[in-house]
Amino acid sequence: MNVVKKKPGFTYAAAFLSASLIVIFGVVALSACGTKQSVASDNATPSAEPGDQSAREGSRIIDKVLSQSAVDQSLTRMHARVHDSDGTERTVELTMLRKRKPDGTLLTLAEFTSPREERDRDALIKVSPKGDVEATRFMQSTGSFVTTKSASDEESLFGLTVQELVDGQLDKYDFKLAGEETVDKVPAYRIEGKLKSRADSKFPRVVLLVSKETYMPLHAEFYDNHNEIARSVKIQRTAEVQGHWTRMQWTVDNRARRKTTEFDVVEARYDQPVPESVFTEEHLRQLASK
Repeated sequence: MNVVKKKPGFTYAAAFLSASLIVIFGVVALSACGTKQSVASDNATPSAEPGDQSAREGSRIIDKVLSQSAVDQSLTRMHARVHDSDGTERTVELTMLRKRKPDGTLLTLAEFTSPREERDRDALIKVSPKGDVEATRFMQSTGSFVTTKSASDEESLFGLTVQELVDGQLDKYDFKLAGEETVDKVPAYRIEGKLKSRADSKFPRVVLLVSKETYMPLHAEFYDNHNEIARSVKIQRTAEVQGHWTRMQWTVDNRARRKTTEFDVVEARYDQPVPESVFTEEHLRQLASK
């Protein structure tokens, strides 16, 4: 069994996702990305419009990115260190279980294992093949379930939206290639995504820097309705686990709430069977009563 494990604890990089897939590396040079064209003759086929070319490339790149997460099941254990706007800091431990059903439905269970008072944050998330989201939590104080069907709800995890918990739902966006950059000496594509018509998201625009070699996001920016950065994600470390490139260390900067969360994966598996019974309200209730 090929399993990546680390001793519990955080390793801090010099700066700040990619993650789940998220502060900025700094200003990096943006070079225009284009294709050389030969001189056209009278019988030559007209060249594609630049906008068409950038859209095709953007679509190709995002398809490669999405293929990284196209797995049937996974288990990820991680630590998260939360820095609040008032200067306080807390650390939690959580486990993310994921399973994709034959019909394409993605099931995710976020279980907070420490400290115990975070149990109310345990969440069961279902994403339909059409991208519809349903997130459920069990509230110990009232003995009842709370369900939201909004991808923009921020109450599930440290001020992150449900959309962010399921890796941004990047298939909700139409992407175009906007250029090329170098991130910490790694050549990267810069692609920009515009929210599709009638898609539900708190972020109408997304910018990703994607490694040319692995097609893993290196940095992400999520923009609000005023076209200002609401979130930034920086991936500090990735690793290949059982043939899958995996985020191992990343930071999410929630600028609106002036809060940052640093994630550090201590174990990742793709070969451990995950029974569908864990993705039920009854199991969620049992977790809360541990």
